[in-house]
Amino acid sequence: MACSFTSSTTVNEVYDERFEEIYRPNDDAIELLDNGRTCSTARPGLGSHGCALGHHSYSSGIHRIRLRLVYGIAFLGIRSRNIPPVSDELAAGRYDSSPSSYGWATSGYRISNGNDDGAGFQLAKDRPTGFVLILNCDERSLSIVNENNNGRDKMEVDILHAPFPWCLFVQVSRMTGRVSLVYPPTLTFKLTSSNQTLLPTPTIKTLGILRANIRSYWWIISNSRPSNHRK
Repeated sequence: MACSFTSSTTVNEVYDERFEEIYRPNDDAIELLDNGRTCSTARPGLGSHGCALGHHSYSSGIHRIRLRLVYGIAFLGIRSRNIPPVSDELAAGRYDSSPSSYGWATSGYRISNGNDDGAGFQLAKDRPTGFVLILNCDERSLSIVNENNNGRDKMEVDILHAPFPWCLFVQVSRMTGRVSLVYPPTLTFKLTSSNQTLLPTPTIKTLGILRANIRSYWWIISNSRPSNHRK
């Protein structure tokens, strides 16, 4: 069941997460790219469902993980680190239908302990789509935000079914799907509300220093030139 959003001033922005443990029925299912920061269907349309678990374990506090659905369909969520995902042959080999799975398919439905819990939130139809997963271990809840259209949803996590520690859990479609972890803001461009692309603050400061050095250089050059006026 969905529950209301609450705000907190203590949030851990997780930018060093990576995928490292994969489950797949064969090599054609999924593969990890970009040093474990991207999970992708290996052979679109020919493989099977596959999933990947994140490196970090979460037992307390609030943690934000930013992901990007590059294309296709995927499942984004969490599960207990100590309960391995199992392929469900009755559900076309899906792993998100196994017990301890909590989260959302990017097609819109939500999963609670491996069971379909109905529609989740309105999705943007464009690709790529940015998502934020918020793991609130203190309140035992999981939230998602669609950064493209600000759609959001939140669910309670039953720790009897998903005991701590939790871990990031991503599944990509057997047809096609690719999910990437987003790098820190200092390595990416920021978009303003008017859709103008801005340089990160460190880059702006660097450009300011560069311009000042150029002005100083030309001042020295201009003052060192011999005068063209005759005495």
